[in-house]
Amino acid sequence: MNIVKTILFECLSQETWVVNWSLVTSNFPQVDFNVAFKTPTTIGSYFPFKDKVKEVEEQSLVVYKLQFNSCEAIYIGKTERILGHRIKEHKTSNSSACFQDMKNSVGHKIHYDGIEIIDRADNNMKLQVKELLHILKQKPTLNKQLNAQSNYDIKTIIVKAYQQFREGK
Repeated sequence: MNIVKTILFECLSQETWVVNWSLVTSNFPQVDFNVAFKTPTTIGSYFPFKDKVKEVEEQSLVVYKLQFNSCEAIYIGKTERILGHRIKEHKTSNSSACFQDMKNSVGHKIHYDGIEIIDRADNNMKLQVKELLHILKQKPTLNKQLNAQSNYDIKTIIVKAYQQFREGK
């Protein structure tokens, strides 16, 4: 009985409501119908864009590159949050050891004004993949991922990015 109810409801919900409801209920008296209405469009569908943020430090869901003023050392990172908040964390001592050693050595200053956004994504999984690909391509000296990341881990992250390979799908 639940199958009939589900199939009938799905068929009816995809059609326009030209069906006489009393006719449906009289033909299926044993079925207890629960009617749910769903609008075909939402207000959000009329606004498929986000406000354009011009300031680099106000953007989110980005892969970014930091460079040092005095040498060729670069760091590639990603953040889902507002980039300015992540940069503040880099300025504190909570950053990675390799990053801190370079930052604290004499004559090495990070060029915080020259932050470059090198990629964007619409979710964290895509962001991880893009960050990894940029790290593999540019081979920055300050990224731990380059040395610690095994081939297996890289393939795992890339495979997880494709929805058809995720568990339970």
